[in-house]
Amino acid sequence: MEDGGVLLLVSPCREGLGADNMEKSFISSMDPDWKPPSPEEYRLGDHAILRLRAMRKRFRFALASQLPDGLIRGMGIEPVHDIEEWLEEQECKEPLTIRRAGFLVPRLMDK
Repeated sequence: MEDGGVLLLVSPCREGLGADNMEKSFISSMDPDWKPPSPEEYRLGDHAILRLRAMRKRFRFALASQLPDGLIRGMGIEPVHDIEEWLEEQECKEPLTIRRAGFLVPRLMDK
């Protein structure tokens, strides 16, 4: 992903964010003074919070899901309701789609 790009995640999130602490952790990580948990404080999912925080500095996230818009915005992510309309607004003519992305590590080669 190039710096300044936009990553659209498409996932229904039917079971929410996973572990009970995730919602609070995602939202609190938006605070500029947020500090990563110490090894003693680490909880399941904290690695995702750290990674998202680092990636948000490089590019924007958008999410098409069943999660409430307020929660999505609270995590610093743009909610998306109509994917095709959103892609048009972004002037994205050729989106790269990676199916089953949770199980793949894409490697793009120079043309």
